[in-house]
Amino acid sequence: MIGQAQRRLVGVALVALTVLAVTAIGVATRPVAGTPTAAPIPPAPLVGDCVLTRPTGIGWDDQPGAGPDDPPAAAETGPCDGPRYGEIAAVDAAQTSIDEQLGQWPECDQQVTAYLGIPLTDGPAEKYWHTSVMALATGFLWPSRVQAAAGQRWAACVAAISDPFASTIQRPGRVDFTLRGGWSNPPVRDLIGVCRQDPLEYLSCAQPHRSEVFADADLSAPELTQDQLDQGCRDLVGTQTGMSDITAAGALTVEVTIGAFREQTTDVEPIPDLSAARNLVPPADYLYAQCLVSATDPAGRLTGSLRGLGSAPVPFSR
Repeated sequence: MIGQAQRRLVGVALVALTVLAVTAIGVATRPVAGTPTAAPIPPAPLVGDCVLTRPTGIGWDDQPGAGPDDPPAAAETGPCDGPRYGEIAAVDAAQTSIDEQLGQWPECDQQVTAYLGIPLTDGPAEKYWHTSVMALATGFLWPSRVQAAAGQRWAACVAAISDPFASTIQRPGRVDFTLRGGWSNPPVRDLIGVCRQDPLEYLSCAQPHRSEVFADADLSAPELTQDQLDQGCRDLVGTQTGMSDITAAGALTVEVTIGAFREQTTDVEPIPDLSAARNLVPPADYLYAQCLVSATDPAGRLTGSLRGLGSAPVPFSR
């Protein structure tokens, strides 16, 4: 049972709490001098700007299962002065719908190719061979709700680096180097290059590897010949490496390999040439050709991509 002295203490405590509450409310409701101003509206991005936050929404492969009611992809963009999730490769100021813009994904891929400085090859190399890249993600950004409410209408094509070994979903990762002109930048070309130890073991070009895959070919064209495949591969390697001697005085071997993949066994069967591939019995589930550059010495290993190498030394392991 509470005594009279205890009741006095409780009463004093309640009065003290009441005074504190009134004082706090008075401070909280006291008007603040000055004129309220709205936060500035971020401007539309420029080519070369950095994507400073991870893109989210429709138009980006980081959104598995994105539905039609999800918002279009948006992210904070601005000048590049540190780590970034990607870079703006092109900006379209036209007022097109989301669906129309998504239909222009091939154009975005071409814009990213130009932004990175990936050289194009004419003739058979361009007609039948398709440049192989890995860890390169492309996507679109649109104005945020705030920017759209302010009347901004634009779509930006973004180049980003993904993690090809994490999952089938392209998740842009933060990098601290520029992607612009990255074909001549070792950190970029080592990431986007496709390197392998054997037909089913792919790895980063920065790791020791036997071969680099420069392109994959579509073998469905009936007029395609083995000579066209071989010449196209040599032309493409010459253009993409910038090397005057693509064999490095015999230290490298440039070759076309053809493989037949069978789903039941998940094995890759090497095929000697295009004629044998077309007459394969039973037919393969999937036929592919690759344009490879390998260390001629079976024990030799490369430690970097050869793309954009020019006159620099071939990156052999020591």
